Amino acid sequence: MKPHVQLLLTARTAISHHDPASTDKSNVLTFNRQKQFVQRPVSDAPVQQAAIDAFCGAFPVPESIVDVMDGLSFAQFALCGLVKLFIDTYNSADGAGLFYGIQRYEMLEGRLHAAAVRSGTLPGLWERMTRDMKVAIQPIYADANLALLFGLPLPVKQSMLSAALTDYRTAVVIARLWSSIEKQASKEYADAAFMPLVQQTMLVRQFDAATITPVGGTLVVEVPAVSANSMRHQLVREPSWQYLWQALGIKPGVDQMPDACEALFVNGGNIKAGAKQPRNSWAIAHAIKAAYPSLELLGGVVDSFDLGESRLSVSSWLVCAENADALAGTCAESAPEASISAFDMLDDVTATRQATGAGVGQMIYNFETLAKGAKIMVGLYLSPYTSQLARGALGAAIGQFMAANGTVAGQSARGFGLVDADIAEGNAAYMDGDVAAYAEYLTAQHDELREGILTGTLMTKEKILA
Repeated sequence: MKPHVQLLLTARTAISHHDPASTDKSNVLTFNRQKQFVQRPVSDAPVQQAAIDAFCGAFPVPESIVDVMDGLSFAQFALCGLVKLFIDTYNSADGAGLFYGIQRYEMLEGRLHAAAVRSGTLPGLWERMTRDMKVAIQPIYADANLALLFGLPLPVKQSMLSAALTDYRTAVVIARLWSSIEKQASKEYADAAFMPLVQQTMLVRQFDAATITPVGGTLVVEVPAVSANSMRHQLVREPSWQYLWQALGIKPGVDQMPDACEALFVNGGNIKAGAKQPRNSWAIAHAIKAAYPSLELLGGVVDSFDLGESRLSVSSWLVCAENADALAGTCAESAPEASISAFDMLDDVTATRQATGAGVGQMIYNFETLAKGAKIMVGLYLSPYTSQLARGALGAAIGQFMAANGTVAGQSARGFGLVDADIAEGNAAYMDGDVAAYAEYLTAQHDELREGILTGTLMTKEKILA
């Protein structure tokens, strides 16, 4: 088994970690998510035809969009009905809660999907969707149709939850079209909106209860996650550089050094365009990593070549119900947070950028955060042939992070991401010995290591960093 250390991080403040792949042009930033498999139970309860017929009778469809709904299963049709009920209830001229403005349907789409992920029942889906959209309780006239939805057979409701995970965008589009056409067929609405009345024949759809089969088992869900790449940088690479320049008496920003040299230690560096790789690059890379153990640990690139594979591998898991399988056998397995859905740990935060005295520059934006108290398990794994000094560089980086009251993820300048770190697993005495050896090495080679960084030679005979 690879030598490794596990860190358990506990959020002292909310954690902000925006999704870098988000293409939403609104001012709402979602928490980072990654797809993974999640288990859902399968229901064997019977499906009553009377319940299906009652629902279809209460949700007639305009004749002009019957073709649009061809091919929809009953669960998909019922999900469209649920979304339409929400739209009919809250889509006033100005909207309600977060269901307002030109982004209202994009907001509904995202909240519907997130609510489906963390809901085990249809009432739970409605509860979370309306709460997340920050709307008030529905008017009394909507209760009857909502009761029909809640009264559908259990296999249907489970199928609706599954449909909300995969077909949420289609459901919002069809429900919006359905609601809009139905409004245009209302004389009261047409008169108020100064629009021509559009006559529509309303049809009742029919579904055979015998054809409705339950769903469940394994589903693919986008679960909130703190990326291992972020943890690798903030827990190891950045503090390892801080430990090194402090030990060598280097003052970044004051002492002159090649920009590429600092970049190598801070973020791994970049290949310089047009740089010619030397014929003995492998031997030079080996010498550099022997001289600077943190580069053996983390790797990187100099101007013209890669230093080779790093010795460190990192995994990161949010301690939550969705990650129960990954947490098995760790000290986080029995943590109370391991039985809570990741989606119940999310919160919506509204922030305001202050305007100038002339009223310029104000901006209000929303983003999701992980709640204070959330836990993250980070696994740090070393290759079996890692040198003692590289192991010491890892231990020194961890100690540097823990001593500095470190932060993870983003927006630390605004008070987010402050965590407590505990070594949950690993041979502490073994690691302490490695750290001591690393500290002694930096002291013994102080002048040469410092000069190598400031000149960009990295203790080789060539200037390899400009």
